[in-house]
Amino acid sequence: MGIFKRLLRKGMKYLPEPMKLSLIRSFIDVSKDPPEAIHFRVARTQSELEQAFGLLHEEYVRAGYMEPHPSGLRVTKYHILPSTAVLVAVVDDEVIGTVSLIKSSDFGMPFDTVFSAAEDIAPGESVAEVSSLAVRRDYQGKRDIVLLPLIKYLVEYCECYFGVDTLVMTCHPDRFAIYQALAGWHPIEQEVVENYGFAKGAPAQGGIANIADTYQELAASFAGKRPEKNMYRYLRHRRFKNFQFPDREFLHANDPVMTYELIDYFFKRRTSLMFEFSDREICILRGMYDHPKFAALFEDLKPLPSEAFRNERKEFRFDVNCPGRTLVKGEVNYPIDVSVISASKNGMMIFTKANLPSGASLQLQVAISSRHKVQMDVISVWDQGQKKHGLQIVQSNEQWESFVEYLGNLLNHETLSPSTVKLTG
Repeated sequence: MGIFKRLLRKGMKYLPEPMKLSLIRSFIDVSKDPPEAIHFRVARTQSELEQAFGLLHEEYVRAGYMEPHPSGLRVTKYHILPSTAVLVAVVDDEVIGTVSLIKSSDFGMPFDTVFSAAEDIAPGESVAEVSSLAVRRDYQGKRDIVLLPLIKYLVEYCECYFGVDTLVMTCHPDRFAIYQALAGWHPIEQEVVENYGFAKGAPAQGGIANIADTYQELAASFAGKRPEKNMYRYLRHRRFKNFQFPDREFLHANDPVMTYELIDYFFKRRTSLMFEFSDREICILRGMYDHPKFAALFEDLKPLPSEAFRNERKEFRFDVNCPGRTLVKGEVNYPIDVSVISASKNGMMIFTKANLPSGASLQLQVAISSRHKVQMDVISVWDQGQKKHGLQIVQSNEQWESFVEYLGNLLNHETLSPSTVKLTG
């Protein structure tokens, strides 16, 4: 980085916020599409994951965010989850940029260890943390080639495939203004954390961005700006041919990548993370990877005490993003719009803005793809608050059971084609 840029970065933190954001926006140039040779996608192979984790290690060590690891990789416990996505920018089979999306789950998120965004998240919103961002050094000065397209890909993937409404993140306070100016992030209204353990004690600023609200705010902030200076137009309306999104038949909301072989390689052989999970985390992982092909992963771990399994759900629920409509029998005799956000063979969790009586018997119609709907009888059995309800399926059908089987085979990496799902409705 040149002397001028270093001085500018140091001096910007002393500027009033409106002046600082305006100055950052004045430097941006998004007139060009990223080169066609660079592809942006969800990492799917051992090579892509290993390169991404290696790039993270290199940049985090260089920035002082971690001590060197013998593996040369930065792999976190969250990367084992089927609800975590590693996004990569690739040129000639080489990873030159990466960022991870860690969906909120029973494992929590790194963000949760130091910040709370509960007051900033609307009822029913799905949340993920933007984490593990790194760009290869020879591309770091070329934001329009890797960093900005990677951010754009992340937002589009969250909005259209990952089922996420709101993003959170932590970053160094000196860099937060860049994301605030260009991508509409808001600081969490808490003091800067001076010792963030997930980044070797570096200071951290928490941020949050609701995707829908961010588009509206960016539209106002960049109104009247020329196309090459307009981040709203860039993020919302530009389309890039080198964005590769998952090819999906059904409305699920995860793209699981960790096979038995990949978990064994990254979490037992290259690192020892598999032996560092808590009893509760091992219990959660057993529930997620409850398939004979994953059984050997847990054989050499310490036995879990019986209380570790207490209150754990018997059926693993898959993240989905299925719109539905219900007719409440007797008490409320009118249709209620719902969103099914997790599903299993015998139950589901839904979000609805309407009041749903506990114990109510319902007839529920759920879209499992853009062309197919499933109808079943359910009972409302619990209310989590924030308009989230648990439903028990009383009478299902082959379509639903086949759909859930398909989701399980995605997680277990079985060869089940979408065409095998029984779609007769």
